[in-house]
Amino acid sequence: MLLDNEQIKKLTQSCLPDQGHHALLENLNSKIPDYHFQLALTRGGWHRLGGVVTSTGERVCRDIIEWVKEVAPGGDVDELISKFIGQDLQVTTIQGSTLYIVAATGNNADQFVQIEVERLREQTDRPLIDEDRLPEDLEELIDPIDPLRFKEHRLIQPAWYSCRRILDVTDLTSQIKQQHARRTTRKSIHPLLRFMDEWDSSSAGQTRHFSDHWVLAVRDLDDQHGDHLLSVKPVSVGTLNWPALEAAKQFDGEHRAKLIHALDHDSKTPFAWFFQIIKNSSTAGQDLLAAVSADLHRGYDYLPLKDARIVNDWLMSPYRP
Repeated sequence: MLLDNEQIKKLTQSCLPDQGHHALLENLNSKIPDYHFQLALTRGGWHRLGGVVTSTGERVCRDIIEWVKEVAPGGDVDELISKFIGQDLQVTTIQGSTLYIVAATGNNADQFVQIEVERLREQTDRPLIDEDRLPEDLEELIDPIDPLRFKEHRLIQPAWYSCRRILDVTDLTSQIKQQHARRTTRKSIHPLLRFMDEWDSSSAGQTRHFSDHWVLAVRDLDDQHGDHLLSVKPVSVGTLNWPALEAAKQFDGEHRAKLIHALDHDSKTPFAWFFQIIKNSSTAGQDLLAAVSADLHRGYDYLPLKDARIVNDWLMSPYRP
């Protein structure tokens, strides 16, 4: 079943945010029963520019950047100041967090859909015009480096959901493969595609789906020639016991085997720790992989052959997805 992007956007916007986002997930799963949507990760603590309101909370505009273009089309900050100084206009900020909602569509690592939903709330942030420190240009008026912020922030719009992006990851990986082929002259595989292929061929991929452990952070970029590029990075939905890794190189093979089994137990997925290590690219992690490889060459067999092969391949040809 193909996803209806407009339906997902409407289902998202029709929900009021709650603790745990249960209503949102229930709405998606009940209206699109062919998929099993689950919340994989929440990334919060970010904000962006909002609009402009009066001192009593009446809306002047939703987007300060577009509003400034309209009221000061010539780019004259002094003209704007003279027009609005003394009116006690206030700039708002949008506080947000991003929910990564996933649903597997097959067994392969790239067979899932990912919906990015923003949970947003708007509140007052600062005066539009600081009369004690007037801006020198429109850029400083829109987004000053060190603004005079309000001690108390008034809520302008209660929390709401906004659907930011809907990804069919199978289609996305196809785009990445084509982009990589256009931009390299040597025969190679894109790091993310290698990462996903190795997940599928490892004990991790034969136990859990890729989307149970990873989501994809996607950015649209332009290169120096103005060509559109996709930047896609895997983001782990879990954590690894990094302090334990710091001591791993001091262990003997027997104790290292116990550490590996403990990492498998913590993540409930064998060999998932390997992918965390190469994504993090820490010295401790690389030392562990080198020590594991040395153990295997000495006759220890605490890794299945398929996983041992992936470790050795990485040591011969390291990459970071």
